[in-house]
Amino acid sequence: MLLSGIISSLIAVGLLELYILIKKQFRLKSLKSVLSIHSDSCSIVAPIHKQEKTRGLIHHRDAYAFGHLFELVNRLSKEANLIPFHKISETAEAGDMMAVGGPMSNEITEIYIKKYLPTFALIYANEANEMKNVPNTSGYVTGFRIGDESFLTTDEDEFGILIKLTDKVLDQNRSVHLLFGYTARGTAASAYYLWKHFKQICKEFRNEKYFITINVPRNEGYKVISKSFINHTKAAFTN
Repeated sequence: MLLSGIISSLIAVGLLELYILIKKQFRLKSLKSVLSIHSDSCSIVAPIHKQEKTRGLIHHRDAYAFGHLFELVNRLSKEANLIPFHKISETAEAGDMMAVGGPMSNEITEIYIKKYLPTFALIYANEANEMKNVPNTSGYVTGFRIGDESFLTTDEDEFGILIKLTDKVLDQNRSVHLLFGYTARGTAASAYYLWKHFKQICKEFRNEKYFITINVPRNEGYKVISKSFINHTKAAFTN
C-alpha cells in the first residue's frame, strides 16, 4: 500500500515535470518564431533623445524597455548588444536588431520606416487640431497615421507600436524589430508586451512580418496593458 502510494507520487511528479518541460519548449518555439533571430547575436539600438543628443547619452527612462528585450534575447541563448544609434557600425547594422524609440529619437527607426513603411506618418498638433480639440503647439506629435486611418492620443490613453521586418521584407538574412510609443511609457509598454505576450503575437503571425499597436493608459504603470492588439499589418505594408 505504502509502496504503491510512493510509486503514484513519483509518477505524478514525473508527469508534472514533463508537462513543464513541454510547455517551456513550446514557449521557446513561439519566441524563436516571433523574434526570428538568424545569428548568434542581436543589436539593441538605443535612441538618443533631443535634450541628450549633444552629449550622446542614453536616457535612463528607456532602461525598462532594454531590460525586457535583453531578457528575451538571452532566453534564446543569444548575445544582446546595446548600441546608441549614432554609434552603430556597418557590421551591427547588417545583423539582427531591435531599434528602441520612434523616428524622432532614433534615426535607425526613421530609416527603416521611410524605406519599408511608406504609409506610416506622424501626426503633428497643427493637423490634429483640425481633427479634435488639442493644443496647437508647433512640432508637437499627437498621433500617427497608417494608410487612411489616424490614431490620436488622449488625456487618458496613448499608444505603443511593435513592428517586425522579416528577411523576406528586407531581402537579407536577418530581422529588424522597431519598438516605440508616444512617450517613454509607450516605448516601455511595447517592449513589455513583446516580453509578456509573444505567444499572442505568434498565434497571429508565426514568423511573418507584422505592424501592431497596443493601447497604453497614461495614468497607470506601463505594465497595465491589455493582452489584445490592433493589427495594421496589411495597411502598413501596402505600397
